[in-house]
Amino acid sequence: MNRVTPQTPLDEVLELMQRDGYVLMENALSAEEIAPLSAAYDAQLALHPPKEGALRVEIPRIIERDSRFEMLMDHAPTFRVARAILGYDIDLASGGELDHKLPRTPAYITWHSDFQWMETLPPPRPNFWIRCTYFLSDVNEDTGQFTL
Repeated sequence: MNRVTPQTPLDEVLELMQRDGYVLMENALSAEEIAPLSAAYDAQLALHPPKEGALRVEIPRIIERDSRFEMLMDHAPTFRVARAILGYDIDLASGGELDHKLPRTPAYITWHSDFQWMETLPPPRPNFWIRCTYFLSDVNEDTGQFTL
């Protein structure tokens, strides 16, 4: 797994991104940054409880719902990677999304390339978008893993 940290030299991160299309940046958020984000996350889940039989709770445009999420838009450790890949003209595509996978539920999506929905765009495909996902806590069997 392409594990990096905020201290990993940018050229190493970019090489992994170019080769494999992803990195896992450990400790991208500090404990001091996670605390208010977790509180905001919990507040949103309280406002949007899971429906009966749901596999997940998906809350779109999360940045508009709570200003505590705004810092994620240009958070230095991850934004430096986005800027290096995409250049200086960067847009936030959707306003962010809170995606809460419920514990002990089956996977609702498998490993995939987002380009699978862009069949008419022939290879080599340009990097015109990247996804940055923040995990506020560890992922395990009790907290809603992706797949076993």
